[in-house]
Amino acid sequence: MHFPDTSFLCALYRTQVNSSKADALMAELVGLLRVSSLLLLEFRESVRLQIRLHANDRSKGFPQNEGLQMLRDLQVDLNADILHVATALHLGVGVFLTFDANQRKLAEAEGLIVPI
Repeated sequence: MHFPDTSFLCALYRTQVNSSKADALMAELVGLLRVSSLLLLEFRESVRLQIRLHANDRSKGFPQNEGLQMLRDLQVDLNADILHVATALHLGVGVFLTFDANQRKLAEAEGLIVPI
């Protein structure tokens, strides 16, 4: 099990100095990257702060469209995989069928069998 901090998430969702390191770690990751409500709150607030900073001084932060895309990308990553696996767990199924690598990792981490 792996747990990131906000700086790691930011490196995943926006190209910055450590992004190549974050991407490489994610490519080698076996299992899931766990997140908490506190981490997600801090990430979202950090992105919003950077948008406000940029609105007041274009040499700081980043543009609104870039920040909003980061937030959308995060939400898509959270929703798409989690909802399907959560539904399978709720229904009490033991086998989860998917060709999606992210859903496979999540399903297997939750104890479901993924035969494909």
